[in-house]
Amino acid sequence: MSKGQETKNKILQAALEVLQEGGVKHLSQPKVAKAAGVRQSNLTYYFPKKNDLIAGLMQQHIDFANKRLESIKSGNQSVDLKDALHTLVNDRKRMRFFLGLIIEGDADPEVRKMVTKHVKQFQALVALYFGREENDPQIEAFLNTLRGYGMMNLLSRSKSKPIDVSKIAETYGLIKN
Repeated sequence: MSKGQETKNKILQAALEVLQEGGVKHLSQPKVAKAAGVRQSNLTYYFPKKNDLIAGLMQQHIDFANKRLESIKSGNQSVDLKDALHTLVNDRKRMRFFLGLIIEGDADPEVRKMVTKHVKQFQALVALYFGREENDPQIEAFLNTLRGYGMMNLLSRSKSKPIDVSKIAETYGLIKN
């Protein structure tokens, strides 16, 4: 990996941490540069605007989802989405990140396009994982239920018991008990 790519990855990791901690409203180039340990001029070389950081983060997620999808398509049974689904519903930081991107997408058509693409790819990945068609309404309802529980978890002030993703999948007929 080139030095430039290493710097870019370091910046994106710092941006992800800032987003997860405080949401999109706290994402700023000075905060990200400080968290990444780089000069702000270095950051703006790779990501001139805040939305470029968001676009970079979304592209990382899309690339990761594509790798998982290809792995499942090639018959790799070691790919387990249960961790990703568990994180979606139970990790407050991840939910804050996801909701922040949706809010940002409401104001920026480019971000909206990337978020929509990621959501569709994730749905296709989950459908494939459960042996369903990409546009299966049960998959969409299952994921929307997980997102709903994730939002409720984010709003809850108490440490709630983790949501059992397998039970919800069972409810939608995706797995048999």
